[in-house]
Amino acid sequence: MPSLCLAQAARSSDRDFKSDTLVAEPLSTGINKAHQGAERMRQKLNLYFGEMIDFIVDAGGDVVKFAGDALMAVWRLEAGAAMHGCS
Repeated sequence: MPSLCLAQAARSSDRDFKSDTLVAEPLSTGINKAHQGAERMRQKLNLYFGEMIDFIVDAGGDVVKFAGDALMAVWRLEAGAAMHGCS
């Protein structure tokens, strides 16, 4: 009787393994695609931020904060300088 139980357990675990693989394979493919999408987004954001930072620094500004896909920059106002565009 114990050998029969082991044989049934082996068949059952083989069946469980196959069903787990059928479920896990599409999930891992989806995760891989999500990772590729995240990697492409990271590359695009790095390119965008790199260009924006260069522009801001070239114009005399300082980048002070990043938040997701946004950044905040400030420019110093020299003492006595007129503030154009501000009311």
